[in-house]
Amino acid sequence: MAISARENDGEWIHRRTDLAQTIRPFERDGDNGLSSDDFSLAKEISDAASKLSVKAAPWVAMLLLWRALTEVWWENRYLLLWVALEALFGSTNPIETTYRLTQRLAFFLAEDRTQVRGLYDRARAGYAARSKVVHGFRHLTLDKKKANDLLADSEWFMRAALCKILTDAGHRRAFVDERKRENFLDGLIFD
Repeated sequence: MAISARENDGEWIHRRTDLAQTIRPFERDGDNGLSSDDFSLAKEISDAASKLSVKAAPWVAMLLLWRALTEVWWENRYLLLWVALEALFGSTNPIETTYRLTQRLAFFLAEDRTQVRGLYDRARAGYAARSKVVHGFRHLTLDKKKANDLLADSEWFMRAALCKILTDAGHRRAFVDERKRENFLDGLIFD
């Protein structure tokens, strides 16, 4: 809850009260604590985000991430995460959507070439589950552990991608313009 008030001659005058959606940590993260480094990173990310255009892919992804993190229902949370990932890594060309999105995501997040295949496989499995949800709730055969693993991976992808983008000026420049983003992501594969 956020309360807006102003002081007038020593008396507080209430302006308005707003209720904010509560962020709901993933059950595996519920007991995690925050360090001073986490708060420093949050400030750095917040400062960088405050300078983004609302039309930029990272801004759209952050908006969708916030909505996802307030969701209780697994399906909504999962789909919003994948729409956010599509805002960052999806192509403007709809041909081979799954392949291009998951490949771009893997190459961007991998610390070196040896990690690409594992990240690609995890992203592809996540996108396949996203498609099952979108195309008629065909994901209901997933057991709870598998569903939670997919959700944990999706949240990790978003967290890692936004941290990498927002803490690096070069990445921010590449992701704020659609053409630059496309060229940058396609270039990752061939470097």
